[in-house]
Amino acid sequence: MNILTPFPGSELYKIYNEEGRIVDYDWNKYNFCNVVYKPKLMSQDKLQNGYNDLAKQLKRYMMHRMIQRVATNRNTVFDE
Repeated sequence: MNILTPFPGSELYKIYNEEGRIVDYDWNKYNFCNVVYKPKLMSQDKLQNGYNDLAKQLKRYMMHRMIQRVATNRNTVFDE
């Protein structure tokens, strides 16, 4: 799961820069997890907050599934 990131030197970066949509030039934030441009159909905050919320939900789900797998397979591993 990534946020669209217009990397410097890419065609997307060129287009967004020409449109004045690049809002952050801190290259450390060009990591697929930060909004560095102005989206057309929502605010930057809405996109960033939506990504952050989804990432938290996914992390909780993955942890829950890992615990389930360990609990399910625990007896199988120790019985062999």
